[in-house]
Amino acid sequence: MSIPVPPEDSPPDDADLESLRDAFVEAFNGRDLDGVLDLFADDVELADQDAEGSEAVAYALTTLWERSPHVLLTIATLERQPGAVAWMRANDDWIRTSFVALDGDGGRLGLVEFVDDPATVEAAVSDAPDPDEVAEELDWAVTAEGEDPADTTGATGSMDSVADW
Repeated sequence: MSIPVPPEDSPPDDADLESLRDAFVEAFNGRDLDGVLDLFADDVELADQDAEGSEAVAYALTTLWERSPHVLLTIATLERQPGAVAWMRANDDWIRTSFVALDGDGGRLGLVEFVDDPATVEAAVSDAPDPDEVAEELDWAVTAEGEDPADTTGATGSMDSVADW
């Protein structure tokens, strides 16, 4: 997978993509579907799911949140490209599962791709979720079976990567 990298001498319009990325991470972690959809272009692509359009992306995200309610994103960069890292909780540890590549389209997100290539995921510069913030983020997270979202040993939340959804 090749992540698009702007040329060294490109104008600094990464600021818009960084703002979109920051808002996306906040809305994703808050499970604010309307907030996420407000950031997307009408023809947004979720490339790894072959989903196009906000309705298909809404379905893909709600499926992810239902199957793995403990997945969180953190702000990241990869080769100067703004993105995010998806993390899954495994007992008391957080494991990187995907790099979330983003591309802008007229002031909105036009492409979102969860890249699970191990080399790409590890190359992304990102901090693990902050334990103090995680407690707040996971307050809403209850699986359909009523299981603790931090317990990834049950049937729910046992995926190796968010790209498995």
